Amino acid sequence: MTEPLVSFRGVEKTYDGRVNVVQSLNLDIARGEFLTLLGPSGSGKTTTLMMLAGFEAPTAGEILLGGRSLAAVPAHKRSMGMVFQNYALFPHMTVADNLAYPLRRRGVAKPEIAAALKRAVEMVKLTGLEARYPAQLSGGQQQRVAVARALIFQPDVVLMDEPLGALDKNLREQMQLELKHLHDQLGATIVYVTHDQSEALTMSNRVAVFHEGMVQQLDTPEAMYERPANSFVANFIGENNALPGRVEGTADGLCTVRLDTGEAVRAVAVNPAGNGRTLVSIRPERLRLARDGEQGNRLTAHVRETIYFGDHVRLHLDAGATPLMLKLPLGEAAGLNAGIQVMLACAPEHCRALDPVA
Repeated sequence: MTEPLVSFRGVEKTYDGRVNVVQSLNLDIARGEFLTLLGPSGSGKTTTLMMLAGFEAPTAGEILLGGRSLAAVPAHKRSMGMVFQNYALFPHMTVADNLAYPLRRRGVAKPEIAAALKRAVEMVKLTGLEARYPAQLSGGQQQRVAVARALIFQPDVVLMDEPLGALDKNLREQMQLELKHLHDQLGATIVYVTHDQSEALTMSNRVAVFHEGMVQQLDTPEAMYERPANSFVANFIGENNALPGRVEGTADGLCTVRLDTGEAVRAVAVNPAGNGRTLVSIRPERLRLARDGEQGNRLTAHVRETIYFGDHVRLHLDAGATPLMLKLPLGEAAGLNAGIQVMLACAPEHCRALDPVA
C-alpha cells in the first residue's frame, strides 16, 4: 500500500484538560486526495484542520507529513496552502501582488514569479483583473484569488476552512464545481472543512464525518449516503426517515424489526443495540407507494401535507407517531391530500437497522 501523505496517529486535543474536542484520531490522507472533514459546529473538524496547519498543537499523539513528524515544524514551514472563509486577502495589494506574496516570501526569482502568476490567473479565470484590488472584486472573484494564492507555490497540502460559507447559494454551488475541476486538473491534496453536506458530497473523494470529537464514518460520498454506519451519520448526511422498533430475529445479514407502529419490516442489520432497540433508516427516495398485492416491506401512513418542489412533490406523512417523508414524481401525487391513508413499500436492502440513538 502507498504510504499516506498525511497521517494522524492517536491525536487528541483538549483546551481545558478535561474535555477532548478531538479524541483518539487515527486518519490517513492519500496524496492527491480531496478529503472533507464534515460535521456540526463543535464537532472537532476545524480543530483537526488547525492542528494540521500548525496553528494548534495536539495534546497527545502525532501528525506526520510524508512519514515525518510535524511536531517541531512551525506553521510557516509546513508547505501548506490555506484558504479561509473570509479570504484573508491583503486589501492594499492588487490581485497580482496577493498572488505573488507567497512566492516572494520564499525567495522565488522574478521571472519564475511572472510565469507562475500567468498560470495562476488563467487557472482561476481572472486574466485581465491582475491590477484590481480586493475591494474591486466580487465575492466569487475574491475567493478565486484566495484559492490561487494557496495553490501558486505548489504546496504539499491545501487546507480549506469553510471557504464558500460567505457566498450566496448559486455562487457557492458554482464554486463547488470549480474547486472540484481544479482538483481533478491539478491533482492537489486538499483537506476541506465544512458543515455543508452538499459540499462534501459534491466535491470529495472521501468524507470524514465528525461528532463529539470523533470520526463517526470515513467513506466515499456514495457509501456515506447509501450505507451510513450509524444513526448520526444517517441523519446528518442527506434526508432520512428513522423508524423506531425492536429486532425480533436476524438471518443472513437481514433482521426482522417490529416497528413501534406494530408493523414488521426486514432491514440490513448494521448495529442495533444490545437490547434489540433500533432505528430503521430509510432514505425518502427509497420509499414509494405500494402496488396492490406487492410483497415485502409495507408501511401504513397518513398524509399530513403535500409540498410542491417543481420537479417533484414531497409528502410529509405520519406512521403512527413517527413522521415520514416521501419524494414522488409529479404525476404520482395527484389526489394525495391531507388525511388520506396510503400504503408505502421499500426493499429490505434499502432499510438499515442502526443504533437507536438519533
